[in-house]
Amino acid sequence: MQLRRSFELGQRFLTSVREGQGLKPIARAAGIGKETGYRWLREAFVELRQAGIGCGPAQQQIGYSSPLVLQWEQARLIAGRTRGTTWPVT
Repeated sequence: MQLRRSFELGQRFLTSVREGQGLKPIARAAGIGKETGYRWLREAFVELRQAGIGCGPAQQQIGYSSPLVLQWEQARLIAGRTRGTTWPVT
């Protein structure tokens, strides 16, 4: 069973990331794996992008910037094309 970001733990995790704390120590303190933390960050980023927020501002809002974000963006765009959905690219 995957932990959901909507739970209180997920919200606290994302808040800690926005406050500038490191991903690995936050995940360790929360008792989750890095992979779960990355998934929660990716989900939050994709939601912001789908809402029409630009890539840079979305990164600022989640408080996380990494080369991984480019991979998330590419996957989001590919998924949109394969599902017939068009998202604004800003």
